[in-house]
Amino acid sequence: MNALFVILLPSILFTASVIVILLDAFMRDSTRATYSFSLLVLAATMLVSLCLWEKQGTAFDGMIVLDSFSLVVTFLFCLAGLVMLLLSDGSPQSTSQFHCLVLLTLVGMILLLSGTHFLVIFIGLEILSLSVYVLAAFAKEDPLSAESGLKYFLLGSFASAFFLYGTAFIYGAAGSLQLNVIAKSITYPDFDGQIFLFLGVIFLLIGYAFKISLAPFHMWTPDVYEGAPTPVTAFMAATVKAAALASLLRVLVVALPSIYSFWSPLIWVLAVVTMFWGNLSAIWQDNLKRLLAYSSIAHAGYMLTGLLASPEQAQQSILYYFAAYVFMNLGAFTLVNYMERTRGVLNISQYQGLAYSRPALAVCLTLFLLSLGGLPPTAGFFGKFYLFRAVLQAGNIWIVIFAVINSAISFYYYLRIVIAMFTPEKEGAPVAASRLSLPLILTLVLTVWGTVSLGLAPGFFLEIARAASILH
Repeated sequence: MNALFVILLPSILFTASVIVILLDAFMRDSTRATYSFSLLVLAATMLVSLCLWEKQGTAFDGMIVLDSFSLVVTFLFCLAGLVMLLLSDGSPQSTSQFHCLVLLTLVGMILLLSGTHFLVIFIGLEILSLSVYVLAAFAKEDPLSAESGLKYFLLGSFASAFFLYGTAFIYGAAGSLQLNVIAKSITYPDFDGQIFLFLGVIFLLIGYAFKISLAPFHMWTPDVYEGAPTPVTAFMAATVKAAALASLLRVLVVALPSIYSFWSPLIWVLAVVTMFWGNLSAIWQDNLKRLLAYSSIAHAGYMLTGLLASPEQAQQSILYYFAAYVFMNLGAFTLVNYMERTRGVLNISQYQGLAYSRPALAVCLTLFLLSLGGLPPTAGFFGKFYLFRAVLQAGNIWIVIFAVINSAISFYYYLRIVIAMFTPEKEGAPVAASRLSLPLILTLVLTVWGTVSLGLAPGFFLEIARAASILH
């Protein structure tokens, strides 16, 4: 396959980011132009990813791969980026530089999940990380935003160092940075680099754990999610950890399947600790952004359990969960963004009476929260059902039991928000209604449709998930 097709998607987004910078440099008022252009580019990239569905191959001597798995995830990420731009419309952060960084973030994500060489994976990780560091600190008028960007940068630097250490140890053991070559090298009968290989895997998992927000490497997440602009928080929660997890899935499936007995207990412990830490910490939160941050940590634990399934089942179930999580998480943050921008609302108690002033919004937020909890027949329920079933079929019954217990725990803090919304507002403090913008309506329609359709008619996307596979 022509190498041009393999790198077509990141090339489109990178070229568009350069054009956005040029428009900003040569146009007097370029914000609306770059905003519209960025939306068109993301929509075009989604369309191109659909057109490339039947194609697969590698480029640059196998360093980058194009397969159905990367195409589906890229489609979902571009959809999340499009929603992020819609949410930021009209905000002080919506500038040409902001639009450029969104496009560059997606370039990093695609390289990260499509890389089959640790050098490409690291480049993608750094492009993604550097762009998100700036996005997190983009609300210049808010000191919390600058603080969140700095915290993310410092801890992200540690994550990159651990990742590089792990890569170096694996190279020392296997003599290559190519995933399929590593897989062959470590299965040779005379292979004697087990110690370096195991050290490399441990350091690599720590690096990925920072990016996926796995406990106890999640400490940056609540502060960064709270301080970053809400559209950025929504984008980070829906895509950054998913991109890192997709990359980790490719590394484990392609390069390290022969040492499953070594890394699977590490994944098991990380998943259980992450689920409990995220859910139990969320119970005590009053700030809704921090609550959703801890919720996202718990969901990272759920998704991590999928790595313990068979390779085929892991790809399918995690991909379905990705899709469900993108829709319900973006939908929840859409309502949080609306309440923050129109009323400055951040605490759960301030959502009291929303069902009486904005019943449609309250119903939508209830749908997203119950889906995050896993209530049937929402997308979240089927996402967890297929994920846990795949793990159970692999014989990991105890981690499924822990995951189900954590899902039950999560309903406590999700229902706190629902109860607050449907509790009448105190007399003398009515919640005033404000006009709904077109971007908000479009975002809600899209996210509600995704959450409902993946729940009531899961068969269509399940077939897509089954057809999507990681190219070895």
